[in-house]
Amino acid sequence: MEKHTKQIVSAVLSAVVMLAVPVIWLLGVVFGDMPTAPTLIGLAFSLAWIMAGISTLKERIKEIRSGEEDDLGQY
Repeated sequence: MEKHTKQIVSAVLSAVVMLAVPVIWLLGVVFGDMPTAPTLIGLAFSLAWIMAGISTLKERIKEIRSGEEDDLGQY
């Protein structure tokens, strides 16, 4: 097993919990009975939120694997 497995699992679980809100919202927007404009706005917002969360998770996993435990070391 990798030496940083606990930290990676923790980051993934945090991302799953934080991304549950926009995924549920996205499902409500897509399958709800709403007019077109609010549906498109909700769809765009949800997808942007999900993409940002996945991007942040990728960066965090890369930091963990490189041994950078805290971003403060960069400043």
